[in-house]
Formats: sequence, C-alpha cells, structure tokens
Amino acid sequence: MAKWQRSFFQPVLPLGEDGRRVTGSKEHIALSRMAAGEGMVLLKNEKNTLPIRRGTKVAFFGKGTVDYVKGGGGSGDVTVEYIRNLYEGMKIKEDEGKVEVFDKLAKYYEKDIQKQYADGAVPGMTVEPELPDELLNEAREYTDTAVITICRFSGEGWDRKCEAAQDGYVLDGEEKRNSELSAKIFENGDFCLTNAENAMVEKVKKAFPHVIVVMNVGGIVDTKWFRDCDEIQSVLMAWQGGMEGGLATADILCGDVNPSGKLSDTYAKDLEEDLKNAIPDRVFITHSECDAKTVEEVRDYIASLGIFKEIIETRAGGVISSHCGPGTLGVLFIAK
Repeated sequence: MAKWQRSFFQPVLPLGEDGRRVTGSKEHIALSRMAAGEGMVLLKNEKNTLPIRRGTKVAFFGKGTVDYVKGGGGSGDVTVEYIRNLYEGMKIKEDEGKVEVFDKLAKYYEKDIQKQYADGAVPGMTVEPELPDELLNEAREYTDTAVITICRFSGEGWDRKCEAAQDGYVLDGEEKRNSELSAKIFENGDFCLTNAENAMVEKVKKAFPHVIVVMNVGGIVDTKWFRDCDEIQSVLMAWQGGMEGGLATADILCGDVNPSGKLSDTYAKDLEEDLKNAIPDRVFITHSECDAKTVEEVRDYIASLGIFKEIIETRAGGVISSHCGPGTLGVLFIAK
C-alpha cells in the first residue's frame, strides 16, 4: 500500500490528467467567485435599494473599498495569485456598462491604503483615513447613491481585543504586539466601529439619500448602527470572499447573482431574554480555566433567574481552549 504524502498534493504540482495544475486553476477561481457570491447574506434591503439599477452612478466610501480582506490569517491563510478588491470588481461592472464609479474618491482611499501597506500594515488592520468634506461634496454632486464598506481582519490574536487574564496569564511577544496594534486601531475593540469609521458613516448618512453598506468581515460585529437606521437602506454581509471576493460582491450589488446565503449563528442581544426562552432542563457553564469566583458569579446569576432544573459546569475542549485562550467562558443552552 502506497504511503500518502502531502508533498504530492501541493498547489504547484500538476494534478490534472492532462498535466494541468488543478489547484488555483481558472475553473477553481470561477468556482471560488460563484461560492463567494452565493454565500453572501442580504441582511437588509429597504425600498429595493439593491440591486443597483443599470446605469446608476455610485460613490464608494471607506477604506474597505480597496482594503479587501480575502480570508482569515494564521492557519486559515491561503496563498493566492492575486486579490481583487471591491473597487476593482466594480470597475469591471463599469466596463460592462452596468454602473458608473466616482473614481476620484476610490483613488483617494487607494493611495492611502497603499501607503499603509508599504509601511507594514496588512489587510483589515489599517486605519480609516479622514474623509475630506470637499471630496464628500464632490461625490454628492456626482451621485445620490453611496456604498460604505467596513472590513475586519480575522485570525488568532487579531480579531478580538486581546488582554491578559486576571489569573496571571502573560501575553507572549506576538500576542503583545497584536494587542497593542489592535488597541491602536480599534479604540473600542474591533467588534464596534472605530471613531474614524463612525465619523465617516455619519457624514455619508447625512449627505446621501441612498446608502448601502457592505460588511467584509469574518467574525461577529456590532449591527446596531445599521439595523434600525432609516438612513441606511441596504446591508450586505459579504464575509471574506477569497481572491475574487471583490468581484463576487460586485456581482451581488449589480444584481448578477442572488445572495442566497443564510446566517449560520445567532448571537444573543440580551442574554437574560434568551435564557428565559430556553428549554428549562439544563444549562451549561463551559469555560477554559476561568477563576472560581467568576464561574460562581455566573452560576449565581443563572440560578437567580429560576429557569433551569440543572446547572452543569464543564471545561472547554482543546480547540476552544487553544484558540480562545484561558479565561474564556460560555453559557450553553437549547432554545425552545
């Protein structure tokens, strides 16, 4: 029996019957684009703002227009031949006669992000540049339709604010660097909009009657700022769509592809409200080396609700413990 070897299945090797490279081939890239588009989720679409009508002029706001995050970092990273951002994707649509793009604004973001990349920044871990009022006014004169793109990097030690646990855990060199960088870019943690992003969003909302938001993210983020906002009519959860993610997003915005994805998880807006609607048999407090005081406080809180017949404490498995780190705690229950 022949021994399986990883080296026989690397992307650089010709795996096709006719000697062609299979991994990263044109067929795979086309499939990647299709999967990215079909997996996107239309979170909100009031007044049928999406898809963008043929011939519409559009202005793109936010560094995420060009600062595209194709996927996760660390063990989730994949080497690709190129990455197509949203601006590049929409320029292809412009060449097809479907939209007109306000280039001056996109070029402003492109120049700023290229400089940040040259200084060592990685996609999604960049600073939102200030939006000049003059450029905002020019964009409004050009069109009444704005697209705001928000992006986030995802990876171990990067996609959530990292802090040393109270039990004495000390960050290592890479964790410390990531923590300091994250704190510098995301004042309130990357779950929320940064101050600069919020300022940009407010400016666009006041200036434009038609506002679309694209979320180029891989982890959970705050949705309050657009969920009940009448000034933002449409929101597309575009995820991190791979090397052709920008074009796949453009496919959705222009109506060439139907966003048929569904959200895979639901996160509690109000934990107590969700607990009251749980099956009352049992609830689990699962953690990775939390201090006894914290666990007891959570237990007392759950017990005070008088909902569950049984409260069970468990230790998290290796995957959660290694990826989330010590001090992570979750409350697990079955919803009715």
